[in-house]
Amino acid sequence: MILKIDNKKFIISYTHSVNRGRVRDFYFIDRDGNIVLDKTRFVSYGAGIAEPEKNENIVITDDYIEINNMNRIIKNFYLFIGVVANHTMMIDDKVIELDKFFAPQTNIKIEYKKLSIFDYIVSFIYQINQ
Repeated sequence: MILKIDNKKFIISYTHSVNRGRVRDFYFIDRDGNIVLDKTRFVSYGAGIAEPEKNENIVITDDYIEINNMNRIIKNFYLFIGVVANHTMMIDDKVIELDKFFAPQTNIKIEYKKLSIFDYIVSFIYQINQ
């Protein structure tokens, strides 16, 4: 699947498998084309939830816990589409339900690439014919 991204920001959201709370990870594309985890927001800690590291801030409100200023470059971004996770991706105010495109228990790779208009059209046609 190829998606056009205008503002170079996106959010991946999912239901945590243990605490059943919703987790939102906020990413941006830096000037070198890297995918960078900017912050994560969740309702309560559970297995696999990030802990704040040096220079990261933690914000606690009545509605969520947020770790920001993360600036973690994700070199190989693989996402395992869970059975109960209900993974979604929000890009430019559009919500994409990933389980509508990928079967549960599928491992997908997320990457950022600049494409020529020709490559974009060819990729789009390829997607339609799948």
